[in-house]
Parts: sequence; structure tokens; C-alpha cells
Amino acid sequence: MDSIKNIQINFYIFFHIITLFILLKTNFIYAKPSITVIAEGLFNPTGLAELPDKGLLIAEEGTSKDDFSGGISLLTSKGDLGRLISGISSRRESG
Repeated sequence: MDSIKNIQINFYIFFHIITLFILLKTNFIYAKPSITVIAEGLFNPTGLAELPDKGLLIAEEGTSKDDFSGGISLLTSKGDLGRLISGISSRRESG
């Protein structure tokens, strides 16, 4: 009975040492999130929709003034950015 208990304790210690080694080796503890800019020059982007070809539709609020600077832009999977729809009202209600 004691030999089974010793095997269980040894396995428990071995398992935790291996787990700790893997965590330290993979830098899991030190991993930090990263941010990547994928498009610039947008007017207050407020929404994204992924397309089947991995492109993105980007909803732009515009200037938030009483004008028509809002719109929809397309960012292709190749990285090309272009405006699809322009002239959407940009007026923001309070709230």
C-alpha cells in the first residue's frame, strides 16, 4: 500500500515539475498582447464585418458633426483600402 502511495506522490511531483518547465520554456507567463494597425485614415471606424474572402467592410461614423462624412470602406485581403459608400449622415445624437 505504501508503494502505491509513493508512486502517486512521485507522479504528482513529476507532473507539476514538467508543467512548470513547459510554462517557463514557452514564455507563457511573460506573453503580452500585441496590436497591429491594419488601416489608417478612417473617419471614426465604428464597426467591422468580415467577408468570405477575408476582406473587411468598415463602417465609418464620420466627423460626428451635422454633415455627410460617414461611409463604408472596404479593406481587401491584399491590404487595399477604398471607400465603397460615401455621404452617409454623420450627425450624432447625444448618448
